[in-house]
Amino acid sequence: MLEGFDSMEPAKLVVAKKLIGLCAKKTSETMGTLDFFNVLLEGNNVKVSTKAGEKSSEAFAEAENFFMALSRALSEIETKAKA
Repeated sequence: MLEGFDSMEPAKLVVAKKLIGLCAKKTSETMGTLDFFNVLLEGNNVKVSTKAGEKSSEAFAEAENFFMALSRALSEIETKAKA
């Protein structure tokens, strides 16, 4: 689920969806079937929340560049899923 992406340029949105989709796939392979995978965008701040059964994770990243913040938050989620 994506929140706050309404005003994003279409080309950027396509890239963001691809990155988020890849991370969701990797996370589900590690954690199991995901109950939810939410990405909230507020300016250049990104918050990612996931839940699979009893396991849940959250990551928050802030950067000047949206894609840097997204990359950091998604990387943190992948790392937490492996733990």
